[in-house]
Amino acid sequence: MTPRASRPLRLLAVALVLVVAGSIAATPLSPSLVTGLVWRNVGPFRGGRVSAVTGAIGEPGVFYAGYPSAGVWKTVNAGITWEPISDNAITASPSVGAIEVAPSDTSVIYVGMGDMITGGAINEGDGVYKSTDAGRTWSHLG
Repeated sequence: MTPRASRPLRLLAVALVLVVAGSIAATPLSPSLVTGLVWRNVGPFRGGRVSAVTGAIGEPGVFYAGYPSAGVWKTVNAGITWEPISDNAITASPSVGAIEVAPSDTSVIYVGMGDMITGGAINEGDGVYKSTDAGRTWSHLG
C-alpha cells in the first residue's frame, strides 16, 4: 500500500476513535457512584509546591514531605493528617530541596535545605539536617 493510499485509512481510524471516545464521554455517570464522596484536604494547609517526598520502608502510612517555603511535614496515617516537624528546629531556612529516610533505620531522616524555583531563582538553604528520632529533634550537619 502506498503512503497516499494509507492516509485515508489513517483518517478513518482517527475518526472512528473520536466517535467512540465521544460516545463514552457522553455517557452520564450514575449519581450512586459518587454520592459517598466528600471533599477533604489531604495535605498540609500551607506550603504550596512540594519539593521532596519520601516514605519509611516497612512503615505503611508514614511519609515525609518537604516544601520550598514550609519546611518538613510528616503523616503517619497515609495523608489523612499532616504535622510540621521542622518548624522549631530548622529556623534558618524553611526551604527544603531534598529529604530521605535511611533504609537501615526509619528513625533517621536527612533533609537538604535550599530549592531551585521554576525560572532559575534559588531559595537558599543552610546545609543538611539530620534527625535520629523520626523528626522530633534535628541537628545541623553543615
